Amino acid sequence: MMTPYNEFIKKLDKIPGIDKITAQIIIAEGTTDMKKFKDAKSFAAWAGVASGNHESAGKKKRAKARKGNPALKKALVIAANGAVKKKNTFYNAKYFRLTMKTGPANKAKVAIANRMAMAIYCILSKNNVRYHEMGTARVVDEGKKIKNLINQLKSLGVEVNHCTKEKIEAVVKVSA
Repeated sequence: MMTPYNEFIKKLDKIPGIDKITAQIIIAEGTTDMKKFKDAKSFAAWAGVASGNHESAGKKKRAKARKGNPALKKALVIAANGAVKKKNTFYNAKYFRLTMKTGPANKAKVAIANRMAMAIYCILSKNNVRYHEMGTARVVDEGKKIKNLINQLKSLGVEVNHCTKEKIEAVVKVSA
């Protein structure tokens, strides 16, 4: 039934959370011709998984995701739901980071669906591009994490002397 699109289905099947049926829905509801869209963000907006935009008096405020194609949006959110459950993947790590930041899990799943839509755009718009799993290392940046934790401690009134990881390990060995 989808024989002319088998190559696209195989490419999309490599993305965590997307199986053959979901890939077929994405191709049927979306398109394989990405020339219709200016960039990945416009494809995500058309799919209905881009964040909304509410600006008043020069201040940007949170808004619901755009309307877009309801069937494609549903397929992408279902795929995102599956992708966040697969351990040691970029989408899983990004999801847990977003749930800590944004709160409700559904907002984070729509954000993951947005990232998946952008990946789909890149895969379908360029001939030789295949999905490559980045893993969890891309999301977790230890230097940023340490800096944020030090800033949190300082905001609570705790005096912090910045030490490197090696100095901390040496102090722990000496005191043990």
